[in-house]
Amino acid sequence: MAKKVAPNKKATWAELSRLIRVKRCLETTGFPFVGVCVTCGKRFHIAALQAGHCFAGRKNVALLCTKFIDCQCVICNETHHGRAKRYERIIRERYGDNFVDRQLPRLHRVIADRDIDWAGRKARYRRRQVALLKKHGHSNYTEMLQSTRN
Repeated sequence: MAKKVAPNKKATWAELSRLIRVKRCLETTGFPFVGVCVTCGKRFHIAALQAGHCFAGRKNVALLCTKFIDCQCVICNETHHGRAKRYERIIRERYGDNFVDRQLPRLHRVIADRDIDWAGRKARYRRRQVALLKKHGHSNYTEMLQSTRN
C-alpha cells in the first residue's frame, strides 16, 4: 500500500510554489503576474510557470529551501527535467561556488514529514505572499490571477 502524503504537505507546497513564483516574477519583471524562466530566459504568465528546484529531492531540505527554488516554464521543468546542469550553473553564478558547496550537504539531509510543522509553514508562506501582492494592489493570489484575465 502506498504511503499517504501528509495532507498539509501538499497545501504547504502549493503556498510555497505561489510565493516563489510571485517573488521571482517581481524580481525579474517588476510585475507579480509575469516572470522569466530561470533556465531558458523566456517571459511567461505566472500560470505557465512552476516553482522548479535546482537540486532534486522530495524528502530532503531542498524541498523547502527558497534560495534554490526558482520560476521555470513547464517545458524546462517537466519536458527537459529541470535542465539541471544549466540551472545549477545559474545558481552558482548567482550565489557563488563556495556558498552552494557549503549548502549541498545540508540540502540532501532527509527530514521526516512528521518533523516539519506543515501548517505553520503554510501560514508563513501565505502571509509573505499576501504581503508581496498587497504592495502591488492585489489582495490575494486568486484575485491577482482574475485581474490579469480582464
